[in-house]
Amino acid sequence: MTGTGTFAIKLPGNQNSAGVVGQAILRYNRNVTIDPPPAVTAASVPTRICLDPLGRRISCPDPQNPPPAPSTDLQPLELKLAGFELKVAGFKFNVVNPKGLADGGFAVDSAAFFAHRAEHSK
Repeated sequence: MTGTGTFAIKLPGNQNSAGVVGQAILRYNRNVTIDPPPAVTAASVPTRICLDPLGRRISCPDPQNPPPAPSTDLQPLELKLAGFELKVAGFKFNVVNPKGLADGGFAVDSAAFFAHRAEHSK
């Protein structure tokens, strides 16, 4: 099951806006991997608290014991950013299908930048 939705913000009285297109994929079949939640023991409680970019608690990195590689199996829930558009002061920037790269950068299927000229009546 796949759902696609658009979240748009429009500021009243002008043409400034932002829009985000997201996609949620929910899978249920024999090829889907569901990892059981990790058991928490007194020894596994961290002595410090680490947060991910969204402010959720995560286990802190340990140089002696690096985290396992991400699973390549199908996951039961996958969230994707399908694209976004930003309009500010007569300029429009549009990105379709951004993807993260292994080196920390990103790539897109297409990107566009437009500058709109204002038409004045005489």
